[in-house]
Amino acid sequence: MSLKKNKIRNNSMIYTIRNVMNIIFPLVTFKYASGIISASGVGAASYASAIIGYFSLIAQLGINTYALAEGAKLRSNKEKFDEFCNIMFTINVISTVFAYLVLVFFLINVKDLAKYRELILIYSVTIGLTTIGMEWIFVVEERFIYITARSIIIQAISLLLLVIFVKQKEDVAVYVGINVLANSGSYILNYFYLKRNKKIKLISIKKCAKYVKPILVIWVANVASMIYINADTIVIGSILGSVEVGIYSAASKIVKAVCVPITSICTVSGPDLASAIGKKDRNETTELTKTVITFASFLIFPCIIGIWLFGDLAILLLSGKEFLGGFTAEKILSLDIFLSPLNGFFVSQILIPAQREKKATKALVLAAIGNIILDILLIPKFFINGAAIATVFSESIVLIICLPEINKIIDLKRISSKVWNAMFCSLSIVFVYEGIKYFVENRIIQLIFTIVIGGIIYCFSYWRINCKLSK
Repeated sequence: MSLKKNKIRNNSMIYTIRNVMNIIFPLVTFKYASGIISASGVGAASYASAIIGYFSLIAQLGINTYALAEGAKLRSNKEKFDEFCNIMFTINVISTVFAYLVLVFFLINVKDLAKYRELILIYSVTIGLTTIGMEWIFVVEERFIYITARSIIIQAISLLLLVIFVKQKEDVAVYVGINVLANSGSYILNYFYLKRNKKIKLISIKKCAKYVKPILVIWVANVASMIYINADTIVIGSILGSVEVGIYSAASKIVKAVCVPITSICTVSGPDLASAIGKKDRNETTELTKTVITFASFLIFPCIIGIWLFGDLAILLLSGKEFLGGFTAEKILSLDIFLSPLNGFFVSQILIPAQREKKATKALVLAAIGNIILDILLIPKFFINGAAIATVFSESIVLIICLPEINKIIDLKRISSKVWNAMFCSLSIVFVYEGIKYFVENRIIQLIFTIVIGGIIYCFSYWRINCKLSK
């Protein structure tokens, strides 16, 4: 088990480097672009991205999640794994063609999308690139060094292109195109790598038939998840306009960026967890989960506190004064730093490999329904803060419904103490901040001292309390 813990730690570090770059790039580009194309341009781009998110969901079905869970069980058998890859690719190509047909129909017949048509078409390129990229294969085979190096190179090129070509307010389409390259350009490299090493090809539809039902069950779960992730942006855009979407996006992008390294910790354990669950080894599954939750919790609570203390500074530095109206929404959404990565981990890495996808789907569908209802009720009254409340409420529903089922697969009592320890120790950061604030007025200096002094005290107190409990 210690070897697996070390592997999870090492893979997490490598994958986190990649995901930290995924944090830095959108924040830097958002800061640069928001100063040029304004909140309205950023809002239009975010709106188009949210629309394409739904069509991407049609194209991808539940393939990525299902393939990660089932592929991990087959990876030791090359022949079976290669055949499985071809089956997943064939199903994905069919669903992608269907998604493009539906997209064309909507663009022709829905008048409200007319002014976003160009941006939506540019973003739609990501649908095809994601299909040919088959990123899940590289995660199953734990090729995290390749994933990281490839992503950094593509993002560096994209950043250079952004500085060269986005020069005026009308360059929204160029900004969107560069985002497509940054987010999906690496899938082109994936395709050529897989074509050379795995000979990915289309196969008979008959061989795909038995996989369709579980994939569709997971797809329903993904649809529900996408609804409560993107519904806030859609409803804000419809009721309040693109400027408010831009302000809300500034807040949510920061929270989502903070979630990325935590999510990466939860992702890298997937193959080992799927294998342990497949063997019905509850003890190994619990220990692996405990390792993941320990690493994740260690980051989660300081990050939440950091948003509450310095979220306004983050918005100011990364987006500008005109986006500061999103600070309250950002504080509310910070609770998602706890809820979102854990929900994703429990659903994708535990429930689905354990073939409890129906339970996960039920939780996500109920969360989506609750999110839409609350968005409609709260946004007209509380504006973007209402959307933030609805999102946090939806994530809470998922966790509450899933925990009893999770407890049947792992022993939650052996894990919960790690969460409480991190939560308790992170309060020391608040006391450090209050002391520093008494002597220092400059917000950036406050931030630096809080990170250094608060971080040291937090790490020391967390280490001491865990040492006492381990005796």
